[in-house]
Amino acid sequence: MLQRNGQYELWTVAWEGMNKEVSHADLIQLSVARGPSPEQLGEAQAVQELRPLINDVFDPKQAGSLATWRAMTRSYMIHDPDAGYVLFGCVAPEYLPGSVPLLPAIFVSAEGRPGTWKYLGILKPEPKEESERRDRPVWSDGGGIVHLANGRWRIYVNGYNRGIGAAEAEKLEGPWKFLRDAKGDILDLTPQRGGIFPGVLRVSEDEWHMWVSDTWPVKEIRHLWSKDGLAWEPYGRQPEITQESIGGRPMKCLRAYVDADGKHIVGLLSIAGKWKGDEETWVCHRSRMSVGPPPEGNVTSQPPK
Repeated sequence: MLQRNGQYELWTVAWEGMNKEVSHADLIQLSVARGPSPEQLGEAQAVQELRPLINDVFDPKQAGSLATWRAMTRSYMIHDPDAGYVLFGCVAPEYLPGSVPLLPAIFVSAEGRPGTWKYLGILKPEPKEESERRDRPVWSDGGGIVHLANGRWRIYVNGYNRGIGAAEAEKLEGPWKFLRDAKGDILDLTPQRGGIFPGVLRVSEDEWHMWVSDTWPVKEIRHLWSKDGLAWEPYGRQPEITQESIGGRPMKCLRAYVDADGKHIVGLLSIAGKWKGDEETWVCHRSRMSVGPPPEGNVTSQPPK
């Protein structure tokens, strides 16, 4: 969710005509719904079909040929004063976790209008090279992209180390290099191992939040916070959301934005349900919390009983 020119913009990357038996979709569509408030969004408008622009995702069974069903997923949109709209996500030849790579990539558009989108490709060199040199291809669920105060760009990703890592570049085109520890290993930013569907929100230069789902199917979502975007710790008692706390329904991930008042964070939680018909899909549910660090006296990382 973005807030621009007095309007809210809800951007989505939708897989239409999904065939689960063969792990592909007929259409990968970038769309946006706009309105004066989250409750008054208009109908989603198609902006760009993404597949024709993806030119570096090849068929794993036929070297040199573009994958027929190449697609992007795990999308994360920002608007930057200099770069315009920046769509960060991960691309794959087919939806086959563990068998093919799912790697971070970027689309950009100065205005966000149809026909203005440019694909910058899978991030190179290190995010792409790391997958190629491993016995098992990297399957990354993204995490977010931030334009830092020093002018550099930073992405947050999972799948490359034991938890959540980050890579930085001077320009969106790269070269992208991972932040590493003293041993040269990709730096683990978060205290716990594992985690999928990370979502990072920068409230200010000294306040950052991250939500991470545990595994698939998702049973719990944990909330972390940081003063610099690098050293992360639990935000109070964790996990923050459990499947039990939402009535046992399947859930996926949480994405967040700072509300227009600047005092609250709004979370969008994907929960399985019915929307405009009888078809089961992922429906966004909203919740709110105040900005700021964890309240004093609520800093234990132990989950509630």
